[in-house]
Amino acid sequence: QVIHSKLTVPIEIKDLRNTSNQETQIAALLAADRERGFDIHQAPLLRLLLIRLSSTSYQMLFSFHHLILDGWSLQHVFREFSRAYEALCLDKPAPHMESRPYSDYIRWLQKQDLDAAHRYWHEALSTVDRSCRANLTNESQTGAEAYAEYETELPVASMQRLRDYGTRHTLTLNTLVQGAWALLVHWLNGHNQVIFGVTVSGRPADLPGVENMVGLFINTVPLTVRIDPQAEVVAWLQELQKRQFTAREFDYSPLVQIRQWAGINDPSPLFDTLLAFENYPVQSTAMGAAVPATFVERTNYP
Repeated sequence: QVIHSKLTVPIEIKDLRNTSNQETQIAALLAADRERGFDIHQAPLLRLLLIRLSSTSYQMLFSFHHLILDGWSLQHVFREFSRAYEALCLDKPAPHMESRPYSDYIRWLQKQDLDAAHRYWHEALSTVDRSCRANLTNESQTGAEAYAEYETELPVASMQRLRDYGTRHTLTLNTLVQGAWALLVHWLNGHNQVIFGVTVSGRPADLPGVENMVGLFINTVPLTVRIDPQAEVVAWLQELQKRQFTAREFDYSPLVQIRQWAGINDPSPLFDTLLAFENYPVQSTAMGAAVPATFVERTNYP
């Protein structure tokens, strides 16, 4: 990893003030930006596009590669941007946000026991049959046509019932979602052992100030779950949560390294579905008013 001491962020401005079909033009600009992607060998892995809509209105597109920012960090960046923007509008100096440097996290990583992580992951994956993946890959489709989105919202009452169920049985909402996803993969492939990727926050509790640090902390690690049709649901979920707490001690392990420790040498993926349970505050305000924001995120998993 190379951290540059100084970089210039590319900023492009598009003037659509005299355009009658602004929505169509904006949609085309956003689509072109997503297709453009990033060359990971060329820093910086972020860029800005300001779209001028009127004499007083702009739309900002902030594009970045996940290699440099995770969702939690993005909220810190937005908050700092909003405060700086508000201060400049009021002709005041931009406030300085204090946070620990990302290099402190790199130093923390270098102190971790890779031998212990090796032993853990080797044992955890020693009995995995990779035919227990969901097998959702459609290699005939590529690019945008291979990616679709579906969004749904749970009613407040349903969410409260889930929270109450978790509280009664000392289960996190994350564990309930992981259990549901494990059952779904089981129904898709018929195996009593399933494997899928889970995204972890990667912010170590023993690193003071880590909650305010900016950079990439998230990691993707494999989760194997055994489906026992005779098991009692609560006991099964509690065992799943217990295993996840144990795995958390080694969730800094690089996925490439985990594959090697598991003895996997071929290029086929260890898993083909990814579950990301995101739980962090979303804040986007400027001049005391909420700023509407839309997030678009893509992964390489089907």
